[in-house]
Amino acid sequence: MVRPQQVSTEKIIDVARECFFEHGLNVSMQVIADKVGLSQPALFKRFKTKKDLIFAALAPPERLPIHEWIEAGPGDEEFRVQLNALITKLWETMQWLLPRLMILKSGRIDPSEFIKRYKTIPLIRLLEELSAWFARAEKRGLVRAGADSATWAQSCLGALHGRAISRHLMQSDFGPDDDAQYIRHLVDLFWRGMQPENSDD
Repeated sequence: MVRPQQVSTEKIIDVARECFFEHGLNVSMQVIADKVGLSQPALFKRFKTKKDLIFAALAPPERLPIHEWIEAGPGDEEFRVQLNALITKLWETMQWLLPRLMILKSGRIDPSEFIKRYKTIPLIRLLEELSAWFARAEKRGLVRAGADSATWAQSCLGALHGRAISRHLMQSDFGPDDDAQYIRHLVDLFWRGMQPENSDD
């Protein structure tokens, strides 16, 4: 009879991620094993190498949760409201994603080892799908004709990427009110540039 695992793989990954966030990638497997409540040999039975555990804990999935929302839109709601929802969701995604990627980079992980795990790198896929979202909006007449969807996609990600990096590096909390205000300003800025010529806004 096979004995049930006393500690789930998900629990190991969660604890390892906490350790990597707190101590960096140099934290020992013994420290992780102790926090999980396993012996180090038992930990290596689950993950053959430390690098396997690092990628399991920190590497983002190729398909991020936001992808489903992007693929379903834009919808029939007022486009400016949808733009606000899009940028809010992108901000949440960047706050989740950037710390993981920056820890991987700080650990001097060979980029080729990271890239080969994906058919399409998550950020590249996000950029492509975001560009397609804006293109669909233009096709439906929701934004100005002739607007470059790839530029809008890069602008959205760039504005949020920079803020997420600053927050992570400075270890300071801008506060939810500041985030909401920042997003409103971005929406206003982008909408001025992309609104259709016949728009009343």
